[in-house]
Amino acid sequence: DPAGELPGSVKAVTREFDPAVNSAVWHRGDGNLYIHAEDGEFERLVRYEPAAGTFKVIPLPVEVASSFSHARNAPVVVAIGTSMWTPSQVMAVDLARDSAQVIDAPAEDWFEPVRMGGSEDFAFKSEGGKTIAGRLYFPPGLDREKKYPAIVYYYGGTSPVGRGFGGRYPKEWWAANGYVVYVLQPSGATGYGQEFSAAHVNDWGSTTLDEVMEGTGKMLEAFPFVDGERLGCIGASYGGFMTMSLVTKTDMFAAAVSHAGISGLASYWGEGYWGAAYSTVATSGSYEIYFDPEQKNHHIIDSRNGVSPEKSQSVSVVAPTAMEADALATSVFLLGPDRGAAFIESFPGCACLIVDRHGRQVR
Repeated sequence: DPAGELPGSVKAVTREFDPAVNSAVWHRGDGNLYIHAEDGEFERLVRYEPAAGTFKVIPLPVEVASSFSHARNAPVVVAIGTSMWTPSQVMAVDLARDSAQVIDAPAEDWFEPVRMGGSEDFAFKSEGGKTIAGRLYFPPGLDREKKYPAIVYYYGGTSPVGRGFGGRYPKEWWAANGYVVYVLQPSGATGYGQEFSAAHVNDWGSTTLDEVMEGTGKMLEAFPFVDGERLGCIGASYGGFMTMSLVTKTDMFAAAVSHAGISGLASYWGEGYWGAAYSTVATSGSYEIYFDPEQKNHHIIDSRNGVSPEKSQSVSVVAPTAMEADALATSVFLLGPDRGAAFIESFPGCACLIVDRHGRQVR
């Protein structure tokens, strides 16, 4: 209750709201909540009306509205945004009429003589049953009888790659230099609902890597003017980790760029303020990578006998730091469920969840 008249009355209004909430403002004039929402590849202005309990998207002339400034009492918002192949524009939004108009396009004159390329949406249904959104950017003057190199670009962090113009990874600039750019939004991308955005948790890239490879293959089939021998891939942060993992699983990419890729949880703890909090959970498991046909020996080896422990299939540890969680998860896996759980109890502020080889959970 924004008026403070109903203390203790708390309602999670966005629990079933699939877009991610970047920010929200209570408007004093009409008593509604205005949300800057990340809706998949788009960023929108959304009104929540408390009395009706409904959401409504306010139409804007851009695909990615990146910032808003709300008048204190008048039903007016000033917004800044861009679209694919359209640089920044400033808009005045009339909340009473749900309409908007561009009041300034400061880069319009600069880009007026620039030849822009084209684009096309491209989504596919993955083998896992998910719809993976995406799009392609084409070079200016595209000749579909020729062959073009391509860059495959996926998320970082795991925020979706928005449809905004330019930015740190300028898709339009790559396309202007003769590349086809394929952007896809694998599992884990925010803005597509909680289930989709959590699909990569403790998956360590397995699902997302398959989706990138599957999507790239389908893209090559759908657009034969893309040269499959001249493919590159790029991602940042979690996308950088995916890049490093991708080149160990496929040779379809002739070049790969990992920006700020995470290669070790222990070192990640010291890489920024987020590492201390974000990476305080570590999981060790006997899944994914084996070194023998019987799938008995994996990346965790007991140095006393040279083989992998068999009593546990997964160990997750919560600890004050990522370094401790990483070390303890491996130690508990080696000790086995019962001894491992007792071992964790000796560390203040730590807890674990162990799944043994029969699927039994031990805490």
